[in-house]
Amino acid sequence: MDRSGTFAADWIGQLSKTLAAGAANRLRERRPELVEEQGDRGFPDVVADTQVRLDFLCQALAAGRVQLLSDHLAWLKISYAEQGLSLDYPRLQIECLRDELTDSLPPPHDAVAGGMVGEALRAFDSAPSVSTSLLTDDAPHVGLARHYLLAVLEGRRRDAEKLVLDELDSGTSADELIEHVLMRSQHELGRMWQVGDVHPAEEHFASRLAERLLVLIHDRCDRHPPRGQRVIVASVGGNDHDLAARMLADRFDLDGWDPILLGANVPADAVARSVVDHDACLVTLSASLALHVRAAHEVCSAILRLPEKHRVPILIGGAPFAAIPDLYEVVGAHATTAQLLDAVEVARGLVPASR
Repeated sequence: MDRSGTFAADWIGQLSKTLAAGAANRLRERRPELVEEQGDRGFPDVVADTQVRLDFLCQALAAGRVQLLSDHLAWLKISYAEQGLSLDYPRLQIECLRDELTDSLPPPHDAVAGGMVGEALRAFDSAPSVSTSLLTDDAPHVGLARHYLLAVLEGRRRDAEKLVLDELDSGTSADELIEHVLMRSQHELGRMWQVGDVHPAEEHFASRLAERLLVLIHDRCDRHPPRGQRVIVASVGGNDHDLAARMLADRFDLDGWDPILLGANVPADAVARSVVDHDACLVTLSASLALHVRAAHEVCSAILRLPEKHRVPILIGGAPFAAIPDLYEVVGAHATTAQLLDAVEVARGLVPASR
């Protein structure tokens, strides 16, 4: 991790509420009508909203990768634009945050943090304001994914299950169905939530259905001969989503590994303790958002502190690691993969079967 950036991030973390309030005050002084538009709570909503931007900034500073912040702001721009909201509010909010950091933090943190926000602001201005569906015509099994997602959104659970299981029975592999239908549909739902096309209840229903389908698919698949090797599968601290981890655990199980699924939001020390308790030979981590990068580093550091005989390779995945190719090295992991289908193959390279 970046030493100077981590110091700046720690300063910001200690002053987060004060800095957010200061930036919100600047925004209110410059454009009071924008504050009034932010829901019933007005100014408190602006302060809370600004703290979220600070959280992403702290992750970017600690990792030394401005893209963790600029990608978030690009996501924010699309969210506002696609819902027909003015971009004046998020852009001015970022400006005010930059000015507050520059004026309030001591040197050299003022220049480090203010400079990164300024760079991300320039990226915000050049970022597109329109999102593109992930279910494009050239995507594998796109027809099935579209029909499946439509059934999910219409609440037709049995139809959605039948579509996937019939395709499995016809010879399509479990890997392909999980990667190109279930996972891609979940990502498309995330994009639709971003632009206001679905609400949280629909996303929750889809996630629970995907979990059920994982069990049904798993029960119909043949398992490779046991390898006699245990792998810890967990979502890092702060990551309340464990669907990807569940999918990965099932994939390891079918390949003959013995997965220990710890689930969502697992503290770093608990992951390290599990490596020792279960005599694991590999750790796989899910870090879905940029907000989880520092937590990922904490897990890697906790494993590195273990006695040498318990230090094992770490495979990490998630959106920020797919977007920034070397981020896995920054946090201290040994490998990453953007595709669920590739994870087990990468794991085999990290841990030979003879181990």
